[in-house]
Amino acid sequence: QTKLEEKRYIMKDIRRCKSSDFDAAPLGLASVSQFQAEAPEHLRVGSGKVNTSKRMAFEIYKRGELANYLETLRKKRKLESGSLIRFKSKSSSLAAKLQTICKKAGAIAENLFPS
Repeated sequence: QTKLEEKRYIMKDIRRCKSSDFDAAPLGLASVSQFQAEAPEHLRVGSGKVNTSKRMAFEIYKRGELANYLETLRKKRKLESGSLIRFKSKSSSLAAKLQTICKKAGAIAENLFPS
């Protein structure tokens, strides 16, 4: 008898959940048309009605893709900044070498072509 009461209670909750009208607008979920166009097939398959839970799953999917893309960009920026630091250090050492060469070339030019 206890199990029957629990079952009735659960069924009552399920009916209440199915009958409630959830407003997903404040969540900023993708529109139904955007969902149908962009969602992966495993989310679109099923009943003809697009329910909110599938749209929420789609939002989680999209945010996961964005997080992965952001991580890729961060790694790329880190690599590029490392390359830039190496380039700056090489260019400063090259500039010092070039100045030394110019000074020596100036002295040689004075000896070869006195004014």
